[in-house]
Amino acid sequence: MPAWQDPSLAHCFREITRLFRRVFHDHIQRFGITDGEWACLRSLWDEDGISQTVLSERLDMTPAAVALWVTVLERDGFAKRVRDRTDRRKLLIYLTPKGRATQAKLQPAIRSIHEKAFASFSDEEILTLRAMFARIEEALKTGDYDP
Repeated sequence: MPAWQDPSLAHCFREITRLFRRVFHDHIQRFGITDGEWACLRSLWDEDGISQTVLSERLDMTPAAVALWVTVLERDGFAKRVRDRTDRRKLLIYLTPKGRATQAKLQPAIRSIHEKAFASFSDEEILTLRAMFARIEEALKTGDYDP
């Protein structure tokens, strides 16, 4: 049996992802932020002023789900929708000052999660792990899955 099958590496990835999500959820909840808001905020911190369509694609969420989360972000004062000046059909999502400030508040909590998760790894091991994940990601993006 190949090493990747026992136990299934896909199952290991799922379990690690589940644990990260649970820990993240517990931490961000203390700041009054939901998981959906976190996902949107995280993307907007990387690039502010994107359309709901672009945000939907980046988060791999349906446009309806993103519209809901952006409505929640607006309600909570983290973001606002603004009509695109060049294409009035588009709504662009911008962080408010509160939305930008939230990043600085959350960074220490998020950093502590990562520090704990990777405390037993050397820098070299982390770089190797990143490289391996990149190879898996590339294989999944370009692979042929037919038996």
